[in-house]
Order: sequence, then structure tokens, then C-alpha cells
Amino acid sequence: MQLESRVTNTKLPQDIQRKYELSGLGGSGELFLTFIESGENSQIHVKCTASFPLILNFHFEALSTWEKTREGLSFVSYEEKDFTKHILKKWEFGSDGLNFIENKKGLELEREVTYFNHPSNQSLIFDPLSAATVALLERKDRDVCIFGKQRIMHLKTSKQEGFVKVEALSGFNKIWTKVLNRAQIKLGGKNLIDSIEIPTPFGMGKITMLLNSDASINEEEKTKILEQFHRGF
Repeated sequence: MQLESRVTNTKLPQDIQRKYELSGLGGSGELFLTFIESGENSQIHVKCTASFPLILNFHFEALSTWEKTREGLSFVSYEEKDFTKHILKKWEFGSDGLNFIENKKGLELEREVTYFNHPSNQSLIFDPLSAATVALLERKDRDVCIFGKQRIMHLKTSKQEGFVKVEALSGFNKIWTKVLNRAQIKLGGKNLIDSIEIPTPFGMGKITMLLNSDASINEEEKTKILEQFHRGF
């Protein structure tokens, strides 16, 4: 099956930054979700910095890029950076299909991704960041397939009384299946996530992400976000 990543009749919010507060397990943090219009592309950027003493301290960022088309949006690339562990991962569609690049402490891996576990009749695939935004904007009740390093992760989402229920169907281990099935995800009026309450993998408590602010950003702020992301570790 030929994988593709596109959506129709869907537009992302333009030049909006949403700030979330993280709390739980004796720690706290911030997460910024930013929608950026950049020429022919629509981009989604996330930056999360947090400290949870019982788990870890981390600084994580990701950027998903979509090309604007007459029909909607077509996926270009997804790049994520773990600034704490100095790990870079990138997925992008090329002439040969979906390619994966990983760079960890000087060790670089580049290869075409071949998935053998994709669900039957499910060719549409999202990166993790777009699955939580683009997929929900397009349709709240649907199967969502997310590409990973070696496997496709298959979820089923449905909106019930303002909350999105997530059912992990395949591609996840038992721990993460249980976590996702118990997650509480509340959508706001724009069908974007307003809050998340998720149990930790080992049953030590829960982590809450709550929308704190929603504001427009200007060209200077957009440029700064993208420059800092591409600057590297």
C-alpha cells in the first residue's frame, strides 16, 4: 500500500501561539504550540520544557511542515529534537517514499522507511504533532495512523461531550496502550486541545496540560521561533 499524508478542505490556524501549563508529580513546565504561515507552507511548532523530579527534565521541540494545495494540505516533513539528549529525528516524503534520518551524538542513520504492519485500507498517515492537531481539525471521529521509527501506530479517536476518547488499536506496547486509553483530552471551540490529563506509564500519578493563553504572533516572533529551531543544539 502506498502511504500518503494529506488532508482536504482543512486549514490550520494562522500565526497563533497557544501556551499550556504542565503540572504533576511534584514538577511543572510549559508547552507552546504555534501555528505559522510561511510562504506556500503551513507549519506547526511545539516547544516543551519541563522538570519532573520523579521522571526527567527535558527540552523537546518539533516542527511539522505542510504544503498548501488547492485541495487542502500535503505533508512535507516532520522534524523533532530532544535538546536534553541531543537526538535529532526527521521524516520526509521523497521520490522513493517516506525517508527517516536520525542523528544521535554523531551517529547518523538515513534510510527509506518500510512499514510492514500498516492497517488494511488505511493509507493516510500523520506525524505525532499533526495527529493531535491536523487530524482532529479534519475529522474528530476517525482512525489515525502515526508513523514511528519502525512501526505504524494505529489509534481510533471519537469525540464525546467535548472530550476526545483515544483507543490504541495497534503498534503500542501494553503500557502505552493503557496510558492512551485512560487519557482525558478536552477540545475547545476551535477543535484544538484545551487540556489533557494523562496517567504516567508506571502508575505513579498523572500529568496535566492546561491551556493558559491563546494569542496572535507577528513576523518577528515567527522568524525567531524558526531560526532557534533550525540553529541546532
